[in-house]
Amino acid sequence: MKYKNSRKYVTSMIANEIGGPSQWIEYLLEPAEWPQKGDSYWIIIEDGTLRKAKFFDERIDTDILKFGNCFRTEKEAIKARNNVRSLLKGTIVISENKENTK
Repeated sequence: MKYKNSRKYVTSMIANEIGGPSQWIEYLLEPAEWPQKGDSYWIIIEDGTLRKAKFFDERIDTDILKFGNCFRTEKEAIKARNNVRSLLKGTIVISENKENTK
């Protein structure tokens, strides 16, 4: 038996089951924009230490997000911190195609 698990097939099956248009289901399946108020995130502070914070959608949070210093996981924040350290030490050159080279 071949399983039909494509997004289109699944949304049409759900729409048929609840009697609504599949566009509603597509909308409900879209991932929510992150972060939302109350979500936790990781930040690199001025001395390179990582801190976990809550997003309250206040100016400080939106400024951190706009600057790109807002990470979903500690692992992502560690990777970013290591890249920043390498960049500051001059061991990484950022090319225009955004690939890192040593």
